[in-house]
Amino acid sequence: WSLSPGYDSPHHLGFQREITAACLFCHAGRATAIDDSYHRMQVEELGISCERCHGPGSLHVAKHNGATDKNRDQAGDKFDTTIVNPARLDRHRAEAVCHQCHLQSQAYVNPRGRSLADYRPGLALEDFQHYYRSADPGQKMKVVGHAEQMMLSRC
Repeated sequence: WSLSPGYDSPHHLGFQREITAACLFCHAGRATAIDDSYHRMQVEELGISCERCHGPGSLHVAKHNGATDKNRDQAGDKFDTTIVNPARLDRHRAEAVCHQCHLQSQAYVNPRGRSLADYRPGLALEDFQHYYRSADPGQKMKVVGHAEQMMLSRC
C-alpha cells in the first residue's frame, strides 16, 4: 500500500485535519465519535450502504426473505413500497437523495431537534438541514460542487 503523491510526507496538512462524524457521513456508513473525539470514531459500516440512497431496508429484506419463488417473480412486477427507488420520487426529493452528500455549502443550519443523520431518502432534505451559499458569481466551485453545477447548467 502506498500513499498518493503529495501525501507521502508525514507533515502533510491532511494528516492533522479533524475527521468528524459529518465527514464520515458521506465517506463511510454509520459512524459516531468516541468520547466526542475528532480522531476516534466507531465506524459501523466501512462503505456507503444501500440504505444511504434507498432508506432502511429491513421491510424490503423481510418481504423478499418470506417470498416463495412464485411470489418473488410477481413481486418484481409491482411497485415495491418497502424500499425507496429514487427514480420513482418527484425531482425535488430524488435530487435530495444525492444532495445529502453532493451539495456543499458555505454554511448550514439544522432545524431544531433534527440533523442530517435523521434524513431518510424520500423525505424533504430541507426538513433536516438548510444550506446557504454565496451568490457571488465569481466564486469558484468547490470539490463537492456537483449539485450546484447541475442546478446552474442549461440541462
